[in-house]
Amino acid sequence: LILIGAALGRLLTSDHLAQAVFSVIQVAVLSGAVLAPAVIVTRTERQLRDQLDEARRRAEHRADVDVVVEAITGEMTITVPELDGWDVAMAYQPATGHLAGDSLQVHHRRRPRAETLLAVIDIAGHDAYAAVVAYGLRAHVGALWEHGADLAEIVASVNTKLVRRRTIATGVLLAIADDDGLVAVCNAGHPPPVQLHGGHLATWPRTGPLFGLVGAGHEVHTHRVEPGDLVVVYTDGVVEARSDAGAQLGERTIHRILQARSDDVPGDVADACVDAALQHTSARLTDDALVLAMRMVPIQG
Repeated sequence: LILIGAALGRLLTSDHLAQAVFSVIQVAVLSGAVLAPAVIVTRTERQLRDQLDEARRRAEHRADVDVVVEAITGEMTITVPELDGWDVAMAYQPATGHLAGDSLQVHHRRRPRAETLLAVIDIAGHDAYAAVVAYGLRAHVGALWEHGADLAEIVASVNTKLVRRRTIATGVLLAIADDDGLVAVCNAGHPPPVQLHGGHLATWPRTGPLFGLVGAGHEVHTHRVEPGDLVVVYTDGVVEARSDAGAQLGERTIHRILQARSDDVPGDVADACVDAALQHTSARLTDDALVLAMRMVPIQG
């Protein structure tokens, strides 16, 4: 400002005029010095307010998601199914920190015939999306069954639904007749269920690929179960349980356990399989371990 005042004194003939112009410039400079920081502060405040609003929206969204997932998880609680004519037991060990992507459901109906649908479906992933998809699929399967759809129609619809959701799942669905010991099975990429008859072990093989693949087809096979037979269904979290060295527990190990315990009560059989997975992983499962053991009750004479 001193240099500007000296220059004005040389350029302008009147000292009063020079002083007036200098005063105007001085006010302008000082105003700019005051207003510029004020503009910056205002802009910064606006940015901080926007960031705070966005943080609040995200927090509210997370809270809403948590409530929805909690409600869904409560509805998806896995419990021992009730099945007429069968002694049923279950062992279930969830992997800590994972949301429910697994679904075990049982649906009964009397028409067009008396039978029960038992479905174990494992949606890919262990996040909120997997939990929501599993919940929706559970309701979808139940509605189809209650309205008289057969197993082939249900599995085709499940595959189409998962294609639309752009996700995949393994699943085994069993339609168990109440009166003749026949079990219709669809196995979509799931570990094969096991039937033990008189100490002999047989597996019910896969009848199609994973659910959720475009154009995938799934067959339905029928198996006969005799009174006293043991049927065991388990998830891949059991056979794929890994040791600290990375070795899987494997189906052979589970089959050896089942054959050794084929005459035990279903509860002991299921517990033995899950215990083997826990021991193999030093109790650090990375996926849910579910074993369902069912013995057809012998007919009383």
